[in-house]
Amino acid sequence: MWVSRSTPKFIRWGATMIEYLCASNLKVYIQQSLVEGVLQARSISIICGKDGDKNGLVATELAFSVATGKSYHNRHVNGQRTVLYITVDSNSTFANHVKSWEEANDITLNNKFFVCSSPINLVDENQLDQLLNDIYHNNHLGGNEIPELIVLDIQGGLMGNNTQEEYLNELKNSIYCLRDEIGAAILLVFNKGISEYDSKYMSLFNTAEAIHVVEANQTDSLVRLNCIKMIGLALPEALDIDINCLKPSAGKWS
Repeated sequence: MWVSRSTPKFIRWGATMIEYLCASNLKVYIQQSLVEGVLQARSISIICGKDGDKNGLVATELAFSVATGKSYHNRHVNGQRTVLYITVDSNSTFANHVKSWEEANDITLNNKFFVCSSPINLVDENQLDQLLNDIYHNNHLGGNEIPELIVLDIQGGLMGNNTQEEYLNELKNSIYCLRDEIGAAILLVFNKGISEYDSKYMSLFNTAEAIHVVEANQTDSLVRLNCIKMIGLALPEALDIDINCLKPSAGKWS
C-alpha cells in the first residue's frame, strides 16, 4: 500500500498551502541526483524546446531510465525509482513508445512506472486533491512506494490560454504542493522554447531549479539536450541523444 500521510499537515486556503509541522518531524534533506547532471531528487525541473523538437520523447526516455535504473546516455542513474508519468498522449501512443524502448534496450519496464493519460488541471483544487489522494491511498496505482519522480508531459496544455499572474501563481503553488507533500522530483515538459515565453511565463521558469532545452538536429532522430540552469551544480555538458529507440516499428513518429 502507499504509505498514508501523517505529517506534514496542510490547510488549503484557495491555492495557498499552509504547513504545520511538529519539530520532532523536521528532516534535513541531502540533495541527491536521480540522473547525474540532469535530474535532482525533490527538484523542480523543466524540459522545453520548439514544437516538433521531440521534447516529450526526451522526457519519456529519461523517465524510463529512472524507473529501470538504466544509464541515461552514459549519465549515471541512481537506482530504480517509482515514476508517475502524466501525459496528453493516448494510451496506445504511449504504449508504442514503451514497446519500442523495451525492444531497443532489451529491458522490460518494471512495476515502478505508471502512466496517466487522463486530463488533470493542476489549478483545479479538487483535481489536485484527487491526484494526491490517489497517490497516497493507492486507489488507482499499484506498487509499494510513493513516486519519486512525477512527469507532467502536458506540453502547452498545462497553462492553456490563460497568462494571468494569478493563474501562474496558483500553478506554482500546485507544483510546490506536489513536490513538498509527496517528496517527489517534478519534471515539466513544454513544447515551446524558453525565448517564446513572455515575462509572465518566465516567472514559472524562474521557479525551476534546472532547465534543459531540446534542440533538434538535421536528422530525424538526433537531438541535443542543453542544460542552461542547474542550481547548486556546475552546468553539465550538452547531451546528444538519439531518440530512435522510441520510434514505432511502423517507422513514423506519433
